Amino acid sequence: MVERYIRTAGIEIPSKGAHAFRHCFATRMLHKGHSLKAIADVLGHRHIGTTFIYTKVEFDSLRQVALEWPQEVPQ
Repeated sequence: MVERYIRTAGIEIPSKGAHAFRHCFATRMLHKGHSLKAIADVLGHRHIGTTFIYTKVEFDSLRQVALEWPQEVPQ
């Protein structure tokens, strides 16, 4: 049912269905600075490795916070 509404709305996301909400929620928690342990607890995961499936690093966000590579390495 959720997948049908997502498709009808024209939303393009990799995971269609109810799990899309879990992915979104976990990613937002991560961006807000919550630990993976806290996210795992909220999602009800027994193993922290399962939480990695629901969290993802957005490369655009990384580019915004990445430092420029120095021309010379200080000695």
